Amino acid sequence: TVTVTVNQVQVIVTNFMVVPADAYAPNCVVAGDGLSSAQVGVATSFTVQPRDEFNNDIVGGGLVIDASLSGPRYVGIPKSAMTMNASGVYTIRYMTKTLGTYELAVRILAGTEFLDTVGSPFSVTLVPGDLDLTRSARTISGTATQEFVAGSAVAVSLQPSDMLGNAVEDVPGVFGYTLDSRDGNRIGVGQIAQNVDPLSVSYGEWSAAMTATVVGTYVLDILYDSQSILGSTFSVAVAPAEISTLDISAEDLSIVADETTSITIQALDAFENRLTTGGDAVHAVGSRGETTVVDLAIGTDLLQVAPGMYRVDFT
Repeated sequence: TVTVTVNQVQVIVTNFMVVPADAYAPNCVVAGDGLSSAQVGVATSFTVQPRDEFNNDIVGGGLVIDASLSGPRYVGIPKSAMTMNASGVYTIRYMTKTLGTYELAVRILAGTEFLDTVGSPFSVTLVPGDLDLTRSARTISGTATQEFVAGSAVAVSLQPSDMLGNAVEDVPGVFGYTLDSRDGNRIGVGQIAQNVDPLSVSYGEWSAAMTATVVGTYVLDILYDSQSILGSTFSVAVAPAEISTLDISAEDLSIVADETTSITIQALDAFENRLTTGGDAVHAVGSRGETTVVDLAIGTDLLQVAPGMYRVDFT
């Protein structure tokens, strides 16, 4: 209010409003998490409080902001990603899908040129997004997911990933596995954990070791916090190991001189699983007489093919 007096007589009273001057970039306040770090594939933001060169807040709008990211890729931030609230504060959103360190430039138009705000360009690190179980499930692999030999040390591995397939290091829950026989007996359960030994050749890998010693078909399931992450479980066949011993069908034989008698032998592995293929190096030696071994998996003259079984003829 301006009051004009003449000879102590008030003659004019005028009210007027002082409005902010044009925006002055060095005084504009830029804040928000999006100035330092963000997750790939996830929108993040920061705010700009416009101020003039006298530090007055500007609430009337009309601010021209130029913002962009440069680094592993260039990301221009369009005007459609900038909104202003009733207090004149602008919220600016951006997103990129490429990991790395970027420079975020935030500039304000002053007259005919753009000036950087204080701190611009800001260093922003784009890190992996949150854990995505569907994407993580696609990375499951390992010798435990396919047929293996009884007693073999096999493993299942995976890479915790975000929705874009980037490796996620900070996993809040627990990955695990179960290995069940077809009749529902659980023979294996454990945690899939990251190898944190820097001297190990598998340092950083997420895996779990397991085995099965009984021949058959098993169901392998992968879990996160005790819940399956698979659309369908793995069906894993366990085959016999190599021949280790023999199961003889007769222990005491009585034969007539010059006649031939036979015994049947079943090849077994070290876990007493019956072998189901022939071709093993089975030999028989008698203290007297003549012995021959017939592989019951081979030959067109056999009445019944029996892979893994052998007939010893003794005369």
